[in-house]
Amino acid sequence: MLNKASGGRSPDRLMPFYHVAIYCGLRQGELFGLRWKDADLERKELRVAGQIQRGTRARGKTKRAHRAIPIAAETIRVLKWHQQNQEQERRISGKGWNAGDLVFSCEVGTALNPKMIGEQFDTLLRRNELPDVRFHDLRHTYAVLSIAAGVDIYTLSRQMGHSTISMTADRYGHLYQGHSQDLEALDQLLKRSA
Repeated sequence: MLNKASGGRSPDRLMPFYHVAIYCGLRQGELFGLRWKDADLERKELRVAGQIQRGTRARGKTKRAHRAIPIAAETIRVLKWHQQNQEQERRISGKGWNAGDLVFSCEVGTALNPKMIGEQFDTLLRRNELPDVRFHDLRHTYAVLSIAAGVDIYTLSRQMGHSTISMTADRYGHLYQGHSQDLEALDQLLKRSA
């Protein structure tokens, strides 16, 4: 893709949007509403403080929707690249570009449009010969990968902003069945501590 700011080739300007969707499990509206003041790259976390629905900033659905999500070094690297790219876009755009300080904005500096994201997402899937899935399925991908990495259900529930742990268990509990602790490993641990 041609980068309008530098004139060179670069990854799609919204690659970080998709990266954060997969690596952090945010809802689409939460991604739309994420501001740079919510991205603490030094503390390695994103604070979900609201969302954008139908072009309007709003609070999350529940108290637990407001949360801090830890981010890995790769996500920090991606966000720093994105921040630099946005600074270039800001310099070549008019005054007031991205006045909302959004982490993810469209090229003219306003909030992303769900319809545009849906069309782009469908195009990316077709171009890469991937299965036809919904954007929201990236959130499920995050949950499944987190479980496979050993994240416990309580932590997963908090990171996803579910209103209750039972909601998380209803959706993903069946995936934990294969993660029961090996009795031999438990036995060895208890023998060492005795």
